[in-house]
Amino acid sequence: MRFADVNGDGRDYYLRTGDAGAIHAYINTPDASGEIHWRERLNWAPGVWYGSRDKLRLADVNGDRRADYLMVGADGTVHAYFNDGGGGGGGFTEHLNFVHATGYPGEKSVFRDISGDGKADYLVIYDGGSIRAWLNRGGNLD
Repeated sequence: MRFADVNGDGRDYYLRTGDAGAIHAYINTPDASGEIHWRERLNWAPGVWYGSRDKLRLADVNGDRRADYLMVGADGTVHAYFNDGGGGGGGFTEHLNFVHATGYPGEKSVFRDISGDGKADYLVIYDGGSIRAWLNRGGNLD
């Protein structure tokens, strides 16, 4: 289970993740009276052939306010799939090697906006609390 804003409206949604990284999204939508209703979007993200739940990260790395789908390798490589609306709503734009191999452990990688520019930055958090950070300047989009 994960929570992230997948459509840019400022609310996080309930995301059910499969073992291979597929995601079913449950979008909370208020009606005119303010009552919340949940809209199910099965296969919002279908996953990738090399994916797994432990490699999956969700963060807005392109600054459009929608959580993007990220796969982090053991060597710190990140393949990004920019969220264009997800399955059934625009799909994803693939950016392989958005972060080239860092040589730092992928399992300790997280994405948080520490620069305040609206794009999640790449952080490695070690046991004991030390942090190595790379500011997001648009990734490797070559």
